[in-house]
Amino acid sequence: MQPSLLIHIFLNGFCNKSLSQLVSPEKVSPRELEKLEYLAGPALYTSHAWIWKECIRLLALGGFKIGIGRGDLNALYKQQENWMTKLGFTVEMN
Repeated sequence: MQPSLLIHIFLNGFCNKSLSQLVSPEKVSPRELEKLEYLAGPALYTSHAWIWKECIRLLALGGFKIGIGRGDLNALYKQQENWMTKLGFTVEMN
């Protein structure tokens, strides 16, 4: 199966919705992810508000950077671990 088709498959884990129904493919394009990172600045990875609002796009951004090997991979993995831990705390606070 082609990877581009995977986002259109209905999945039980998403209440029989496709990933593209939950997240607009345009909002997770490399251009939009880089724009998000630029506009939010460093707060994107430290602000509970940003992390809570943009957790799916943060996951996509981290996966994109790691996937293309841009930057220090160990630092990227650590950055992802840190914001995901903050997301866990944010869930507990809400």
